[in-house]
Amino acid sequence: MDTSRKENVIQISILDIQKRLLPRAYELRDRLQAGQAAETYDLEFLDTLHNAIQNLHILSTNSPELYLFIGNLVQLYSALISMALNNSEE
Repeated sequence: MDTSRKENVIQISILDIQKRLLPRAYELRDRLQAGQAAETYDLEFLDTLHNAIQNLHILSTNSPELYLFIGNLVQLYSALISMALNNSEE
């Protein structure tokens, strides 16, 4: 993949995460923090979020400026997983 095309794909991936996935992740975080159990559709969303993070990481192996963004996504994903597991045990 040429550099220009790769940069476009990265930008589209970032926009998708920011516009579509992050709002839903924050909404899920709020529900999980309130003690609600994760539903099946929430778990499917977490899988989608995980795949988006992995894909962006693969694309940005030579883009250190994205590492902080990806690190924050991983941290949010990890927190969501932990809360979902904790809430399912209650």
